[in-house]
Amino acid sequence: MAPTTKRPRRASADVRELLLRAARDEFLAKGYAGATTKAIAARAEVSETVIFNQFGDKTGLFTEAFVSPFGEVVAEYLDARNDPQNSSPAERVERFVDHLSALAREYRPILIAAISHRLDGTGPAEDDLLDRLAAELQKILGIGELTEVPGFGPVGPATRASAAAMVLGMALLDDLIFPRGADRPSDARLEAEMTAAILSRLRDPDAPLSH
Repeated sequence: MAPTTKRPRRASADVRELLLRAARDEFLAKGYAGATTKAIAARAEVSETVIFNQFGDKTGLFTEAFVSPFGEVVAEYLDARNDPQNSSPAERVERFVDHLSALAREYRPILIAAISHRLDGTGPAEDDLLDRLAAELQKILGIGELTEVPGFGPVGPATRASAAAMVLGMALLDDLIFPRGADRPSDARLEAEMTAAILSRLRDPDAPLSH
């Protein structure tokens, strides 16, 4: 009888990343209700207990897999905002736009799949990935709040929502805005244009708007 080959012990960080990738695949394939921690653990080839130890439960794993990366971008911006000696207000907005734009492009398939899941109407309302993702984004992006931004003053809900929609929309609708074969500006140029538009509004919040 051949001796059993023992699997090499994997680092905790490697296991965590395997679980996050497996969770994204499983949630997108089966929806929130259909996905199970057992199936996710099987995809990652780990014990289901590891999920509970690292993420608490299925909801915690979902949040870490889909939402936390956006929260990290916001947290980085807030850290810079609260330490104004090391950057100007304009530099902080530019960094926020750049990082959120890059993350939205990276997670574009996930965001589009969440929207598709809503539109196809095949799952129950409580199994809507988009609702869960949108609720978390509302919190981490501060949409709907009146917030004091150092260097600019109070920023209202409409301004915050419009800024987030512009950055996320550019990533999600790239194929619609720039069809195949069309000349497309670089990501850096598009991010610079979005930053300029946001800064223009922040610097002149009382400029008249059409209603």
